[in-house]
Amino acid sequence: MEINTLSVSYFKLSILVLFNPFKIFQAEIKGLSNVEKVLLETADGVMETKRKLEFGVQQIIFKVTKIIFKVTKIIFEVTKIIFEVTKIIFKVTKIIFKVIKMFLR
Repeated sequence: MEINTLSVSYFKLSILVLFNPFKIFQAEIKGLSNVEKVLLETADGVMETKRKLEFGVQQIIFKVTKIIFKVTKIIFEVTKIIFEVTKIIFKVTKIIFKVIKMFLR
């Protein structure tokens, strides 16, 4: 009877040894499945952050472009004023030169 009990124990032990790796493998697959879910969630978060950053950069570029356009108009107007003042200074200088020339004769 002792041999029979011993053989049953060995049989149970061999079944445990055979199926234990499968249970470990099954647990690993579940773990990998969880890792996959976490990676997908992380990737979604990264893509969402990327979209938000791209939108923010587009908004900044739009606003900077508007500012550059306004400043360019101002610079153009100031340049026109400077040109007109220069023309006036040239005319005044010409008149002063004529007056000085008249006195020197």
